[in-house]
Amino acid sequence: MCGIVEYFAHEVIEQAYGPQADVWALGCVLYEMLSGEQAFPAREGDKKAVFYARICQGNYDLSK
Repeated sequence: MCGIVEYFAHEVIEQAYGPQADVWALGCVLYEMLSGEQAFPAREGDKKAVFYARICQGNYDLSK
């Protein structure tokens, strides 16, 4: 896998992806442009599995 992990689609993590992964990444960029924050930021001390699970579950926070 290559790319910026904060923009990975869950299909990329599962290594079964196509053009929909680009649409996901575009959505992440648009979210960042509108909110000023990354939708799925890597947190200090995160293990790779925990970070990827957060992406696969679609957990993001709009309360900021």
